[in-house]
Amino acid sequence: MVLGVFSGVSMLFLPRWLRYVLLYAALLTFFVPGYIYASAWIDLVSLVPGVDTTQLFSIPGAIIVLSLIHFPVTTCATYTACMHIEQEKLEVARMEGSVVALYRHVVLPHATPFVATGGLIVFLLNLGTYTIPSFFQVNTYSIEIFTLYNAFHNPASGLQLALPLMGCALGAILLWWVVIGRQLSQTSYHSPKVVLLKSGALSRGVIILLMGILFLFSIGLPLIMVVLGEVSFTYIGTVWEQSQHEWLSSLSLAFGTTLGIVLISSIGTYCLDGWPRSISFGIVLLLCIPFLISGPAWGIGVIQFWNHAGWRGTIYDQAIIVFMTCVGKYLFVAWIGLTFALRSIRKEYDDAARVFGVSRLRQYWSIILPLTLPYSLVLGVVIFLMVLGDVDSVLLVSPPGYTTIPVRVYNLMHYGSSAMVSSMALLMVMVVGGVLATVSVLIACLTRGRRQMEDS
Repeated sequence: MVLGVFSGVSMLFLPRWLRYVLLYAALLTFFVPGYIYASAWIDLVSLVPGVDTTQLFSIPGAIIVLSLIHFPVTTCATYTACMHIEQEKLEVARMEGSVVALYRHVVLPHATPFVATGGLIVFLLNLGTYTIPSFFQVNTYSIEIFTLYNAFHNPASGLQLALPLMGCALGAILLWWVVIGRQLSQTSYHSPKVVLLKSGALSRGVIILLMGILFLFSIGLPLIMVVLGEVSFTYIGTVWEQSQHEWLSSLSLAFGTTLGIVLISSIGTYCLDGWPRSISFGIVLLLCIPFLISGPAWGIGVIQFWNHAGWRGTIYDQAIIVFMTCVGKYLFVAWIGLTFALRSIRKEYDDAARVFGVSRLRQYWSIILPLTLPYSLVLGVVIFLMVLGDVDSVLLVSPPGYTTIPVRVYNLMHYGSSAMVSSMALLMVMVVGGVLATVSVLIACLTRGRRQMEDS
């Protein structure tokens, strides 16, 4: 949280083009699978004379890597909060005091709900994570669930072990709602605007230097190690040919899951809009359970339900079970995002449509869908990249002959670095970076079109 809040506030003093570059780097840091960073950091530390790489295989090593991976969540939360603050307040506070006073008296009170929400997301992501602690040989609760299931193959016992983990996650969400959630839902924020605060050349230089160091360690050095690993660009073509089946499986799974989740969430949230809050809360609570528990625990639950004789067993033996597992795991993300997107749409549109007798279907197609399209696209990219790098949920439920790139890379990394592992990791980074760059351009175009529509 400290790194995220610092970088989010610091971006207010940077030129627009530089903050966009850093936001892109932050997203790349978050969405590139963490085990690639873990392997890169181990290779990087091994180049330092006199340093024993076995020291990284510990709780502090896992904490450092997880902090550098997940700090972009609180960065984006803090930056989003600052974009909703009136620029006049920021300028007045900046002229009357120092940067510390600006942060204490203006940014902190407005950004606290967003920062706390980002911290909650980071906590939940780290609570159930499996791959990075496993890579660093740290025996977390998720690893214990996975290990005991592999030893005894008892799904019921595995689900019982997951109950304390789910209870801890639900307790954190309840605490967040009592302390922060109500305040966040009842507070009105101004429309987001690009804020640029003026500062001296020395202050801006120090901020740029510190931000450069932070992003060098979080994204720069790991990417350098991926590129300079045991890989040659001529060998990448060979690796691509050898892993085409895995890439096809990964991309089709990510695209199909994203499309299904966005459609279900878009239609579902609109149909339930206006229903009693108790029903909406019950649905959200039901959807959050797969997302909160660890990937292995969710996979065990899928196995427990579907691995039976008859029609359920027929589905369990097909690749569609992986698709259903990922839809259940990440549906909560899109549902929550599109729920808030619907609330952001002006009520005048809905009132005008009712006055003129426009049907619900026509309202959805002509008003709701175009206005929520940028949100759907953002959420779709988030889900696409999360599914593309998923190992935790897919590892247990994949049928024989079905392997995704993350699972293959993760399994090969346990045997040490190799040209194939480095090439696959580099290809994964290139795919994630290309998707983020393409969607950033599309979002900019759609956002501009929405603003023109609202102005008219």
